[in-house]
Amino acid sequence: MNFRCLVFLPVFLALFSVPVRAMDFQLEEMNDGHTGLAYRFLHPALENTPDYSALSGVHLFRALIPLGGDARCVVSAPFMVADFDGYDFEDKSAFGNIYVGLLGPRREDSGVRFHLGVRLPTAQNIPNGVANMGFNSDYLHMTRYLEDIATIRFGVLGEKGKTEGPYVRWGITPELMKPTGNRRGDMEILLNYGLGLGVRRGELEMGVEVVGIYLASADNVDFGHASHHQLSLGLQYTLGDVAPGVSFTFPLDEDLPYIQHTLNAHLKIRM
Repeated sequence: MNFRCLVFLPVFLALFSVPVRAMDFQLEEMNDGHTGLAYRFLHPALENTPDYSALSGVHLFRALIPLGGDARCVVSAPFMVADFDGYDFEDKSAFGNIYVGLLGPRREDSGVRFHLGVRLPTAQNIPNGVANMGFNSDYLHMTRYLEDIATIRFGVLGEKGKTEGPYVRWGITPELMKPTGNRRGDMEILLNYGLGLGVRRGELEMGVEVVGIYLASADNVDFGHASHHQLSLGLQYTLGDVAPGVSFTFPLDEDLPYIQHTLNAHLKIRM
């Protein structure tokens, strides 16, 4: 694991004393419990790669639909774009695998939510360049972009803290990955996990998050080679029912040296 990006932590944590609602970077189903829509754009900075357009990356659309009480239905769809300068590919974009899930109500005493969902095998005939752009933009959620793969996810998400001030957020989600269609192979088990720290001050929220993915079903492979990790630093500002935000994500693994960082911009609309 490469810890060079951790030098940013002291500087960023020092900013918590600055006057700084719920924000997520990579903890996928984490949210503030409000019904609404969300749009996220992930744009990677890649080395040794032909130049590509500013809109290349992953455009993720998500809806949270009320089911009664504090429970929500979560639907998300990733859309990949890979527009390289000097390459006139016929297909420069494609949809990935659609996710449909249930986000349970938050327990007031512990701040814990349970979630359950499936990622449907809707990604089909994705050009290699487009699939690679999706993976390089968002490799911790690689099952969004793999063809002929269906997954079942069940996990726990938690948050402790006050509406105003510091908080800690965490999540752990096992994911069963089953080949479908023309893909052959055994069922695999992925483990998604993350820990976030942040501060809310007024309408401004700042946070830092470390998230990982581990191929738990890998045989004869140590943890370091069967896992990937990212560090995210970002902020969000709430303007009434609209909350724009931005973060930068840095890989912490030496086997992905061509990914410098990823710009992660999002917009949430409460309804």
